[in-house]
Amino acid sequence: MGRVDNPPVRAHPARLRSAGWYSTLKRYFWPMPKLLIYRAIWTFIMYGTDVHENRRHVHVGRKDTEELCKIWLEPEVEVAKAGELSIREQREVVEIARQFREQLLENWEQVTRGEKVKILKIN
Repeated sequence: MGRVDNPPVRAHPARLRSAGWYSTLKRYFWPMPKLLIYRAIWTFIMYGTDVHENRRHVHVGRKDTEELCKIWLEPEVEVAKAGELSIREQREVVEIARQFREQLLENWEQVTRGEKVKILKIN
């Protein structure tokens, strides 16, 4: 099968793979990599579609959180969207993000390049 300019709407993954779209879909839409797990309480993740936003950021929540908090990593670390977190929890995750900002940005870049990310685990 030759190269396809537009992916079929309901294509089998094997067809997408041969058309070159499989890696693109896998990289941008399927992963939700964990970047940092802090004391088994907070999980910092990014969505595959986050690479299309104009500022690098992470989403933070606990295991039972339905609506995650969104934290900008640039130009300064700050809350973009509170999600279900209280003001105290927002301050806590912002402080954690500040402390590990460089590692989060490095992991963020690895995800955008399609590389495997080693989860940073802090106990």
